[in-house]
Amino acid sequence: MFINGNQDKCQKSIDYLKSKIRNHFAPEEQLFFPDDLTEYKNNYDANEVVNIFLFGSFHRSLMESWSWKFKKIRLFVLCESVKKCLVELWQIPSKFVCVFPRTLLGAHSTSSLVKPNLNKASFFYAGRINEDKNIPLLLSTTYYLQKNYDLNLALHLIGPQDNTPKLICGEVADKSSFDISHYLSQYDWKIEPVVFPEVGPEQWVNYAPKENPIFISLSTSMFEDFGVSVSQAKAESWPMILSDWGGHLEVSGVSCLKVPYHYLCQSKEYDLKGKMLASYIVENQFDFLDEKKEVLSSPEVMEQTKLNQCVAKTFEKFGPELFCLSRNNWPEFFQTHRGIKFVSEHRASFMSELKYYDVLITNDFYNNEKTNKRINSYDFKKSPIVLNIYELLASKNMKLFLKADCVYSTFKKQYCDQLPVHYRSILRRRDVEFI
Repeated sequence: MFINGNQDKCQKSIDYLKSKIRNHFAPEEQLFFPDDLTEYKNNYDANEVVNIFLFGSFHRSLMESWSWKFKKIRLFVLCESVKKCLVELWQIPSKFVCVFPRTLLGAHSTSSLVKPNLNKASFFYAGRINEDKNIPLLLSTTYYLQKNYDLNLALHLIGPQDNTPKLICGEVADKSSFDISHYLSQYDWKIEPVVFPEVGPEQWVNYAPKENPIFISLSTSMFEDFGVSVSQAKAESWPMILSDWGGHLEVSGVSCLKVPYHYLCQSKEYDLKGKMLASYIVENQFDFLDEKKEVLSSPEVMEQTKLNQCVAKTFEKFGPELFCLSRNNWPEFFQTHRGIKFVSEHRASFMSELKYYDVLITNDFYNNEKTNKRINSYDFKKSPIVLNIYELLASKNMKLFLKADCVYSTFKKQYCDQLPVHYRSILRRRDVEFI
């Protein structure tokens, strides 16, 4: 679909998933994919049940669901994380939502446990190259694996570059163009990464390293519900390093090293997390994730009017700021208190349970050179989850704060007394180490 002359950045992935899903339904069954705007041109029998498949833009789709002229629907999603969002954020009863089995959307792997030799391996990532996919963190991690562990490790980045920003609560999004060469120039590489920007998803497998490839994706994108390139890499039986996040949580049938959320970037602390993630990769083993045996089942039929009621309740809870979701104004939404609460609940649905972690509390616009130097040079005991002070007002983030092993802050200690009283009372609930 083209909008203002530009194709949807995810259209090829949408087309891939649509073709796979249609193979599991009879031709007479009605299927609707709201992520694809061309679907709205199709004619549906509103008196018959319509099977609706929500992909990565599921929040926006639900905001626009008032325009669906159906009477009875079934809701399908691509991972448990999205289902959890629909149940907890959008207040849709669980019985009306079904996860379409991941194993039915890609080839089965024939691999067994592979323990890669990192000194002879090549990382590769395939997909959109931008901040939202944590590409700067991937570069930093590769660099520190080369530098700190003297590894002859290569990196191939395959896919188009775009300007999708990293969405950070309480901070104004950086609207400048994302330039991969800017990040590449920051490091003195032992083996400089290679970028293939013009290769599409139907061809990228041919550009992967020929010897000892390891597929890697550190994405913490809000929309990471499946990962077409992950499915394609699995079909090749290649080992993987994946963020323990969203659709990646359910990957099976491959040798894989999962990266816990606190080793990934919540803001732009790429240098700090790159060092710690490099250490994590060296010190931990790949596991073989047994292939899950899944069958396709159907959710209960839902009245469209019932869905409208659920959406209305969520709108009452989070207010008119939710319009940002249908207007593609996520960065603005992230700067509101209600938006921060919404995002923290989304995040809790998308990440795995954390056991041992620290928390770093920052001021609202901490990402400046002076503060970054303090953060990157500080000797943290563990890789911290980064939360700005505003995020502590959300209950999910407060639980992370209270359960953390250690709490650090970029505030100067003497400035804490100048904070509003509710923030001072929060910080006083824990011993805080000021960096």
